[in-house]
Amino acid sequence: MTYPKEILSYKHEYIRFFIKRFPFDVFSILMRPHLERKRYNYILKEMSEVVGVFNVLKNLINKNKTDKFVLYELMSGDALFSHFVAKNFPNSKVVAIDLKFSEEYKSNNKSKFFDNIFFIEKNILEIKDLEKADFIVSIHACNNLSEIVIDKASEFSNFFILVPCCIGSENYEKWKRNNEIANKFFNAINNEYYKWCFYLAEYAKSKNFHINLKVDNKMLTERNLIIFGKKI
Repeated sequence: MTYPKEILSYKHEYIRFFIKRFPFDVFSILMRPHLERKRYNYILKEMSEVVGVFNVLKNLINKNKTDKFVLYELMSGDALFSHFVAKNFPNSKVVAIDLKFSEEYKSNNKSKFFDNIFFIEKNILEIKDLEKADFIVSIHACNNLSEIVIDKASEFSNFFILVPCCIGSENYEKWKRNNEIANKFFNAINNEYYKWCFYLAEYAKSKNFHINLKVDNKMLTERNLIIFGKKI
């Protein structure tokens, strides 16, 4: 078995990187519903996002000079990123956290492929008792869940990597109304997504993180700003 020609023929740096480093037998299970419906644009977007965030993670790992770490992926969905990290960093412990994983999904992936990936079925709002992690990652965090990812990172981790998705929260609207500097900055930006990301960076700073922002134009999505932070 190999990747479909619609993916193999796509000449893109991140897609080629992904294919070289991730076996199709695992990929075909994780992405089975999308492959069956031939949702190739969606699949390519997901692959590119995984590589974009993986590159940030890899740089942070290189700075720490160790490949032995604990990583939580919050709201992991199909957990493609978690599996990619588990495959490429076999000394790591990777935990995918989401509301529900099917028994078939868990048994197929845990027993057949990697022994360093684990699953927790829990609402992110109910997470109160995790062991400390080195990294917390979330891709596609929607609305106020992006704030909650930062809160959980502040509580349980030294680093976080976040790719926000849907925009807005009550705190964001209040912050825009009451923050004079933000209003001046926002008047110069005609992109609500970037405004939202700027707010989230400021929110993370208030939780004692040193923040970096990276726009990754190689990710096949308009929601391509990666926020990553280290606890001060």
